[in-house]
Amino acid sequence: MKDIAQLTIYAALTVGAILLLIAMSRMENLPSGAVVGTAMLLVVVLPVIIGIRAAKKEQANKLK
Repeated sequence: MKDIAQLTIYAALTVGAILLLIAMSRMENLPSGAVVGTAMLLVVVLPVIIGIRAAKKEQANKLK
């Protein structure tokens, strides 16, 4: 059950990130570099950080 809740949260955050990028791409006075930078953070950096934290948490649970 805990895995389903985590999957639901991750899916909601993914949808939110997509909607944020769509909204940013429609802003005419926003530099394109801002959209690219935000996309890089949301697509590359954030999932890596989430994966590292999840792995550390799982490893800590195994040691208990």
